[in-house]
Amino acid sequence: MEASRVSLSELLALQHPARHYALARLGLRRLQAGGGHLPRLRGRGMAFEEHRVYQPGDEQRFIDWRVTARTGQMHVKVFREEHERPVHLLLDLRAGMAFGSRFQFKSRLAAQACALLGWTAVHGRERVGGLVLGEALHETPVRSGVHGLLPWAQLAAAAHGGQPGPSLARAVAHLRRTARPGALVVLASDFADLDEDTAAALADIARHCQLILLSVQDPLEAAPPAAELPFRDAAGQTRWLDLRSAARRQAWQRAQAQRRERIARLASRARAIWLPLETPLPAQEQLAPHLGRRR
Repeated sequence: MEASRVSLSELLALQHPARHYALARLGLRRLQAGGGHLPRLRGRGMAFEEHRVYQPGDEQRFIDWRVTARTGQMHVKVFREEHERPVHLLLDLRAGMAFGSRFQFKSRLAAQACALLGWTAVHGRERVGGLVLGEALHETPVRSGVHGLLPWAQLAAAAHGGQPGPSLARAVAHLRRTARPGALVVLASDFADLDEDTAAALADIARHCQLILLSVQDPLEAAPPAAELPFRDAAGQTRWLDLRSAARRQAWQRAQAQRRERIARLASRARAIWLPLETPLPAQEQLAPHLGRRR
């Protein structure tokens, strides 16, 4: 498969290895030293079931004051646990993700990682949907089984990152409005435009949902060579990046280190699962050690 393309067939093929994994233990295993942070455990979402008359010992936060005022008798809301947790996949496929010096582009690795977790959720009878951030922001509704993941995978395969596209902040803000309490949120990106507002929005999501951050990086970004490197800009024109100067290479490395530090602070602040991914390795090989095994 071409290293620079996100193929629908390869995203669909990941449903087969995903049968062996489970999301239930994700983050409970000891993460690698370069890796992540253990999350606080959250239950599934709670769905409203009925009203009933208040009884001593009921939590006051569940009192429904409208029903109480209408009936003249204090009522509380009764909830039941949802059996299908909503899973939201946010995949960044903007122009900056179309880069890779070894094996594959960051965009392809991010898409595969999201799809593998998505199929794992499907096999766990979760509901799946999400967002694809490319030249525009596209959304698919959260639905059960293949009806939820297939439309998302089709969007991911059809997305183009030739233009910069909307900001990560815009996608996260949309997700903050739509992700229900108890949901699982997966964000795969290189976090190139992660700022304080975006970090605050993600931390807010993490207060009510389990958050997984998949940060994608290419080795050349962390350790650039002393060379003049060709690249294509958003308009498809070939340009050159001159890194022959030691000072420029050091500035480049500092910028990459600062980005990684921002992600680490975000993961710590939100108590999210943070899994750094590298382009030289397949997504399944990097995610498998952190996933539970399904019997």
